[in-house]
Amino acid sequence: MKDGSAYVRIRFIEAMLQTYGRVNRKVICNVFGVAEPTATRDLASYRELNSTIIFDGPNKQWVAGDNFKPSPDVLHMPALELIELLQKLYGVKIQMVVTKVRLGAEKP
Repeated sequence: MKDGSAYVRIRFIEAMLQTYGRVNRKVICNVFGVAEPTATRDLASYRELNSTIIFDGPNKQWVAGDNFKPSPDVLHMPALELIELLQKLYGVKIQMVVTKVRLGAEKP
């Protein structure tokens, strides 16, 4: 991570995974006004820090795996508190659509 804003986005990814159990490029782009390649790089950087996240291809999002544990020394504050702070700073509503698809489960 070369710049401070990338670090803020990494912290956001961690907070989203802790709070919602999922995060995708679209929400990163919407909150921070970055292009999709930037969001993709941020997610890849986070994946290097925490390999317990899994890509859910059908829903195009990263999800916290069953063995997900927050990355040490990333947030420094409660996850929901960071999300609420970013909502105020960036003037956006942050939310994730909850899906009922379970990874590895057969589709009905």
